[in-house]
Amino acid sequence: MEKKLETKTDFRRAGIAKRDELSYSERGISDRMILQHLMDTEIWNNAGILLCYVDFKTEADTREILMTALAEGKEVYCPKVLDKEKMEFYRIHNLHELAPGCMSIQEPFFPETETKERSFKEQINDRMPDILMLLPGAAFDKKGRRIGYGGGYYDRYLGSLPQIPLYTMGLAYSVQIFDMVPHDSLDIPAQSVMTELGIVTEE
Repeated sequence: MEKKLETKTDFRRAGIAKRDELSYSERGISDRMILQHLMDTEIWNNAGILLCYVDFKTEADTREILMTALAEGKEVYCPKVLDKEKMEFYRIHNLHELAPGCMSIQEPFFPETETKERSFKEQINDRMPDILMLLPGAAFDKKGRRIGYGGGYYDRYLGSLPQIPLYTMGLAYSVQIFDMVPHDSLDIPAQSVMTELGIVTEE
């Protein structure tokens, strides 16, 4: 008999375990389907700016997504952890500008003199094009609620942004989707969640 999932920790462990159980081949097929579904969306085609995590371990792959966005001429920003509570997104021009950072996750790596000009927050203005942010997660539900990895980085970052046309989309495999996950007032849900089956979010 399976243990009943109740806490965020329960769902986090379950989502990661289900993801880890997928074979390399299964993940590869799902990653290609996710990319195709994503490219078929209006939000992708309209977005001039992409904020996107760099996949780690068995997370849904984002390397092809990043390369596709760069090839299409979108401005691409990836996250970098600055301290225990702060994360910022910095622009990259190719994947060679990524290097292992916090927890060995690939992050933007460039001369310190370029920090301001590459910071997404430093570039925000009223004339920015549509922006798409792709969110990682251990577990999601059909309302877009997300269980991350416990650091709260994305919720704090989203809460710190001014009112700009930002669309948030979680990326995950379908095995990571639950009917409902625990949430509280500080959690910011994704506007949609994309899996290999397409967008699974309910209104």
